[in-house]
Amino acid sequence: MYISTQSCHTLAWEIQDEVDLYIIVENVKACAEKFGFTPYDSTLISLAVSEISTNALRYAHGGRVSIQPTLNSKGLEVTIKDHGKGIKDLSLVMQDGYSTTIDSLGIGFGAAARLVDEMIFDHNSDDGTTIRLIKYLPVPDNYLDIGVVSFPDTRELLNGDGYLIKKYEGDKVLIAILDGAGHGAKAQEATQQTKNIIAENYKLPLDQILHKCDTFLRKIHSGRGVELGLLRITSTYAEFSGIGHIGVHSNRESHLSFPMQNGRLAWALPKKILMTRYSKPDHFMIILHTDGIVNNNFHTFYDFQATAQSIAVDLFNQYAQSDDDATVIIVKG
Repeated sequence: MYISTQSCHTLAWEIQDEVDLYIIVENVKACAEKFGFTPYDSTLISLAVSEISTNALRYAHGGRVSIQPTLNSKGLEVTIKDHGKGIKDLSLVMQDGYSTTIDSLGIGFGAAARLVDEMIFDHNSDDGTTIRLIKYLPVPDNYLDIGVVSFPDTRELLNGDGYLIKKYEGDKVLIAILDGAGHGAKAQEATQQTKNIIAENYKLPLDQILHKCDTFLRKIHSGRGVELGLLRITSTYAEFSGIGHIGVHSNRESHLSFPMQNGRLAWALPKKILMTRYSKPDHFMIILHTDGIVNNNFHTFYDFQATAQSIAVDLFNQYAQSDDDATVIIVKG
């Protein structure tokens, strides 16, 4: 048995028998750990590869497995190509419990997809199926310092504001801040429905996310509009797009300026949604807040020695209005 000690700059193995399967799974696990994945995550990756590779051997005349870093070098990409006759119904084989003995893959697809971040069908025809399994390292805890405080109007039990923080692909973070029109249960429902759409589409361009949220709220005839700000931070850039009265401020030294547009999702969306992008500064602080935070001068809060959470608490305590839902998010990098 051969277990690779090389770095994962593309390694490949043929799938011809059960011994090959064992070697492949052990090599993938060893490569993942060497790349920086925890033993637990390395096991998840190897299990996903085992599921697909086993089916390639049993039902698709074998194939080939290769592993390499992702384009951003923050994860691993495993490609499995089989020699079968393709998959007629991809949606069917993704269902749990589905199996087949036809000359194609068909067992464990759903399980394999849940073990990794992405499962992509690159090729599916009568000369075989090619599947890519992608798993990213977690975004490091020190990548960004983020603090959040969010509370409802003191007269209400439910918060019409909301926020979402999605870390992905090893070096990207999407931060959403939402303000449902009005207060109480209906405002909270509109905000939660919008958060669900963002969570399903977080990788899309910001303007497309806004359009999808607007379309969904109009489709369900939501009686409440939603104001929304979207901030994406990557290893190379910071970008923002927002509709409504969401506040967005940054320290002067960062030279970041993110304009908002008038409007409200499900009520009035601008014909052209603006997106602003800058190269990511070495040091920056961004303050996002809903209209329940009232202050025109945030200069005194740009303290790079304090934690983001302590700044958020201090700002909220000083400027949150008791008669409105209020949310503040501090992002430091």
